[in-house]
Amino acid sequence: GRTGASEKFTGAVGVKATLASDRDRLVLTGKVDRAEDKGVETANREFAGLDYSAFFTSDQGWYVRTSVERDEIKSLDLRSTTATGFSRKLLRTAAVDIEFRSGASYLYEDYATGKRFNSPGLDISLLNTWAIKAAKLTTAFTYVPTFRDWTNYRLHHESGLEVPLSVSLWKLKLGLSNDYQSIPAAGVDRVDTTYFTSLLLNWK
Repeated sequence: GRTGASEKFTGAVGVKATLASDRDRLVLTGKVDRAEDKGVETANREFAGLDYSAFFTSDQGWYVRTSVERDEIKSLDLRSTTATGFSRKLLRTAAVDIEFRSGASYLYEDYATGKRFNSPGLDISLLNTWAIKAAKLTTAFTYVPTFRDWTNYRLHHESGLEVPLSVSLWKLKLGLSNDYQSIPAAGVDRVDTTYFTSLLLNWK
């Protein structure tokens, strides 16, 4: 925050919890963003998501994920995305884990302008984890097109580097994420880029 000659405030809180074993993984995510610059609101967003995947063989499995989002700056009252499908390990070694997902999705969007959009579609993802000595690099790409309008799709990318701290249970994660919406609301950019730093606590 800043006060005096100029007034500025930015606040963000995010929580991500992962419960994982060799056979399944549950990820819970929550984010809240607020920002003002000279009395003008520049960020007002909430997001919550759940992602569960399970493998019935060493290479093949299934997944289901759902998320809800509200973003006042984009005039988005509600966006709900639900997807389910099959996953396959393209490569699994001690250092590298590459997982490909493909399935069906359903998107619902309700805007403050009165516009609404809902459609089934596809859900395609590529998840990669690469262990580099004590560090770990994670990357995720997701492509969600809609059947109702193939030109209406979303792309999501997130990459992060995890490095251990002096205490074995704690890690520091540096990363960035990109959200691309092919048909955004009027006056809104197609791409949102976020740079973040996270403190991770790991235990067995």
